[in-house]
Amino acid sequence: MKASVPAGPIAPLRWAAIAATAVLAGGCMVSPPREHTRAQEGVVRAASPLTAERVGQAFDRLLPGVLALVPDSRRRDIEIWVQDVPALYEFQSSAYSDADGFYAHSARRIHLREGSENIERTLAHELVHASLGRSWETLPGTLEEGLCDYISTLLCPDAAARLSAGRLASAAFSTGGLVLDIDLALPSTDRPDQRDVCWSARLRLEGEPRIDVDPLRVFDEEAGLSSSDLTPSQKKAYYGIAFLVVQRIADRVGIEGLHQLCVNARREGLSQVPAERLLEAAGLGLERADLRAAIEEAFTPREIAEIVRAHPEFLASTVAHYLGPVGLEREILDDIVQLEAFIAVSGPAGRGLAIASMEPFRSDIEHAVRRSGPRLAGH
Repeated sequence: MKASVPAGPIAPLRWAAIAATAVLAGGCMVSPPREHTRAQEGVVRAASPLTAERVGQAFDRLLPGVLALVPDSRRRDIEIWVQDVPALYEFQSSAYSDADGFYAHSARRIHLREGSENIERTLAHELVHASLGRSWETLPGTLEEGLCDYISTLLCPDAAARLSAGRLASAAFSTGGLVLDIDLALPSTDRPDQRDVCWSARLRLEGEPRIDVDPLRVFDEEAGLSSSDLTPSQKKAYYGIAFLVVQRIADRVGIEGLHQLCVNARREGLSQVPAERLLEAAGLGLERADLRAAIEEAFTPREIAEIVRAHPEFLASTVAHYLGPVGLEREILDDIVQLEAFIAVSGPAGRGLAIASMEPFRSDIEHAVRRSGPRLAGH
């Protein structure tokens, strides 16, 4: 059974300034949800007819997409159960407590969490698991999870940025953190339509708790197994690294090229594709620094925007750290909204995001500045 680690919310952050196939315990099977609908691709069961119908429509739309995108994928007679908590057994393993879904191979069934952030994206992920032919069995470690995530971003583009930001952030946190450069600027007084940078900071965002994994073990650890003894943070780290590796291979040789690596390994009698071949196809070296550079390259403005959207407090706190000790007068505080923030992932390939207005963060900034600005206390 393949368990899906949820893409969101993005892992909690700390910031510092710097210069599954499963073996489950026996037990009673859970009862099926009481309502069902028969979609073109199969039966969907849920607590309400409306939910069953909605997921059934997604089933009919997504499965043909999976079959079109993934070589050696095939239709199987499967059901989909939408539950409050995805579970196969009445006394389910705690491995599913945080999962948005999983595919139970023995039961030929996909289990989905009804309250998940994006149930269609999770369904797309699990449909890839359910559809893979035997030629994919040589894909090692957690790479199958990376493949499922990558295909889901193609089939659910509205959820792609959220998933990508979460996976890449987790990968970054496992390699020392995500380093961001932040510039604050005000409109220039003598150059129309220009901005003068008035303050710059470099921050390192880290996971909470701090993640410590060997990135190369992504080819050995099977983080998607519910029987895995990895912590949730470690699982997310390996999911993130797997997503990055698959994304880079797809960008270079396509999913067909990744599949061919699996076929070649099978023909050679190998149990799995050697890690060296996958790294070569991904254009990655063996050093941690190579992985960090690849993560920086993969972070685009859309991923940075998702980090800011999920954790606006780090931006407000950073601005307040600059503004508070300055001892601003109230009338200057009223002009905070004129500030613009430019945020970029550090590194030679870093690409930035310009936040056109600080208005969404104004109340947070005001509150933080009032707490830290000594001259504002008496106004």
